[in-house]
Amino acid sequence: PAGGRLAFTTATVRVDEAMVRRLPGLRPGRYVSLAVRDDGTGIDRSALDRIFEPFASGTAQGDQGLGLASLYGVVKQSGGHVDVASPPGQGTTFTIYLPAVDRPVREADPAAASDENQGHQTILLVEDEDQVRKLARRILERYGYTVVTASDGAAAIALANRHAGTIHLLLVDMMLPGSSGRELAAELAIHRPAIKVIYLSGTTDDAIDRHRVLAPGTEFLRKPFTLDQLVGTVRKVLDAPPARS
Repeated sequence: PAGGRLAFTTATVRVDEAMVRRLPGLRPGRYVSLAVRDDGTGIDRSALDRIFEPFASGTAQGDQGLGLASLYGVVKQSGGHVDVASPPGQGTTFTIYLPAVDRPVREADPAAASDENQGHQTILLVEDEDQVRKLARRILERYGYTVVTASDGAAAIALANRHAGTIHLLLVDMMLPGSSGRELAAELAIHRPAIKVIYLSGTTDDAIDRHRVLAPGTEFLRKPFTLDQLVGTVRKVLDAPPARS
């Protein structure tokens, strides 16, 4: 609370069978690790058990949001693991393990590559999480889409009213400040009946179905999502025939 120290450590690690049992999802082999350690007050055990769940919180303010859930998803998709240690009153250490490679990897430019997910349509992206909004916009623009963004329903309505051209797709978080994604989609459809919708959600498929939040067949992406999931779902919805009224 009064300030402290952050220590960053990198290392090459040989993961053996004993470590595999302690770090689920890893395979024996060579990894690189990044450890970030603080000397703060630590994380309560009950919060630590849910630290990577979307919208769970390890803070009194309850503001964790999607940061650690997104981190966990990216690392796991890369074949790695995130380990957390937080002895009471002794600070917290996050350690990321990623598979080592023997030679540099050349990264292709998604925008330059020929890809079936390329598009040209206009997308209205409404998301109150800054990181998610910026990431989704950057990805979609690389694939050729025009993306306009808003952080809440009121701003989205104002933006749509000013936009003279067609808005082909609404990509919207189900929970927005002061409203819901469903309410925004219904309001936009009054003047733009052809607009298609994809909902973003931090909850699970089962929870959405159990509460009958979405009609059958409605497309949604669970956060954190991958690049392929985002562009693939957008292309699928845009290519689908218009829904009947």
